[in-house]
Amino acid sequence: GVADSLEAWRHNPLARRVVALVTDYVVGDGIQINSQLPEVDEFIRRLWGHPENNLALRLYAWCDELTRAGELFLVIATNPADGLSYFRGVPASRIDRIEADPEDCERELRYHEVVEGELEGRWWPAASQVGPAEMGMVHFAINRPVGALRGEGDLVPILPWLRRYREWLEDRVRVNRLRNSFVWQVKIANA
Repeated sequence: GVADSLEAWRHNPLARRVVALVTDYVVGDGIQINSQLPEVDEFIRRLWGHPENNLALRLYAWCDELTRAGELFLVIATNPADGLSYFRGVPASRIDRIEADPEDCERELRYHEVVEGELEGRWWPAASQVGPAEMGMVHFAINRPVGALRGEGDLVPILPWLRRYREWLEDRVRVNRLRNSFVWQVKIANA
């Protein structure tokens, strides 16, 4: 799933182009959020353009991650002094467990991140489970069947076809190389 999609995106130009096309379609020239209330509009502009967030640029990377992995994990930290929040993406490939309420599978409680060099890793509480001054994580998923905790990227169903196409191209290159590698000796009689 996630690892295969990331590998294909890194090494297969067609997979990279598919992801770029989806991002171009979804985000396009960017997304703007505003409000008719001046105070709210000012807050949105501060949040959106803050150098720690720079959301106008992050949208593209986040949409790429959502297309590849089918999931987006964002850590949200809120500054209690001004109420401004800061967002950081965590790669879906590093989240290995999601704990949900046993009574309500749609109510996610916490997320386990595998941290390189640490045996225990790190648990992130869901943003809905923490106070306003604490860091929490939010999870967005696409292509998720009802009752499932994890999403699936848009690349996953086409990965077998991308592999087959790559193998077919490699075979064509091999055949052409072999066909052109023969040395022909031409002998002309009575020359």
